[in-house]
Amino acid sequence: MNFIRSVGSCCTPACDTTSVINTPGPQGPAGADGTNGVNGYSAYTSITADGPVQPAVLSTVTLDVGNNQWMVASPSSPQGMRICIGDPLATYMGYYRVVSLSGTTQATLENLGYDGNAAPGTPFAIGMTVSPAGIKGLDSSGSGVYDTVALTSGVSTQLISAPSANFGFVPSAVIATILKPTGGITFSVNVHSLAITGFTADFTAIVPASGYSIQYIAYP
Repeated sequence: MNFIRSVGSCCTPACDTTSVINTPGPQGPAGADGTNGVNGYSAYTSITADGPVQPAVLSTVTLDVGNNQWMVASPSSPQGMRICIGDPLATYMGYYRVVSLSGTTQATLENLGYDGNAAPGTPFAIGMTVSPAGIKGLDSSGSGVYDTVALTSGVSTQLISAPSANFGFVPSAVIATILKPTGGITFSVNVHSLAITGFTADFTAIVPASGYSIQYIAYP
């Protein structure tokens, strides 16, 4: 004789917990787009009021500007953000350190006295640009030497002698350009073997022809 167990007798002893199995349903619709973020600030501005003048070197001046919220102030020199006011190729006031900020439209700046900065007493003017700037690099040990020398036709590697066979220094770098008689210019001449007496120039890509010359500046 066969016996069929009842459902309640499957667990011996009887189960005291219930297993729950979650079966995921279909994915719901996408949610609404989030709110747009706040616009950032342009990393430049301009002077908005006449009146202040260039201070003495390492002295400060307070300027009214369109927006100072991109600037970072530091009360301790020489730390702090550097900025440039004006265009070095046009109306130019110079380089400054941001000392402090007031509200969103004033900045107190220290005149760093870099070469080329406007003389103390020179007035700032409405509309002059104010933009971030890097820290000044090291001064060179002297002025560069500029010269143009005729090249020998058909020779791919040539020695370029210093004027009077002496630069007065061993160049740290030489920037050179080939000049063609047709007026075309080829850049990026490879130079090496820098010495007080001259340097070597390679013309691998373009072997000089009649009338070619090399124009260069040698830096201390």
